[in-house]
Amino acid sequence: MSFKPSRIPDMLYINRQIPIADVAHALGLRLDGARKIHCWHPERHKNGDRTASVGIRRVNNTLNREANQVFSFVQNCEQVNMS
Repeated sequence: MSFKPSRIPDMLYINRQIPIADVAHALGLRLDGARKIHCWHPERHKNGDRTASVGIRRVNNTLNREANQVFSFVQNCEQVNMS
């Protein structure tokens, strides 16, 4: 029996190959240039996150937040719990 790779991307591929800025755009989030996103929880900010507070680290495709990789970012934005 031979192993055939799945055509469905795994989490490693998603986290490393899909640009987090593209995901933010697809989720309808406001971007401030190529390196900042306005928080998806503006109610948690005094000023509604008027100045974008989420930094994008393009070198490793992560954010400066607890939801720092693409998959956890989408879960947090959409308020989905996969556990």
